[in-house]
Amino acid sequence: MAEQLRAELARRNVPTWDAPPVRPDEVAISVWYGLVAYTDGGRVWWKRPHRSMRGRPLLTYAQTLTGAADRLAADYAAARARPIPERLWQVRPHPRAAAPRHEGLSG
Repeated sequence: MAEQLRAELARRNVPTWDAPPVRPDEVAISVWYGLVAYTDGGRVWWKRPHRSMRGRPLLTYAQTLTGAADRLAADYAAARARPIPERLWQVRPHPRAAAPRHEGLSG
């Protein structure tokens, strides 16, 4: 079911990546930052990028591949429209990393 879902999402121009599963009997498919779909072979579920009226994450599921792909494509578009948290764009060197050497350059 995971491969078929990936194919359905690809038809809708939605890229996917493998993600580590939470449980051994599930497959996780990363669609966008914070949008990961899970399947156990019988259904697909994910947290929507929108929040409930109380501010809680919305967990939803679909039992058909086309329904899941249609709704995931819409959620992908909504998630892409929101800014990615700034901390993900900041690249920090590892504290033990040596300063880069520029051989052959005089300074």
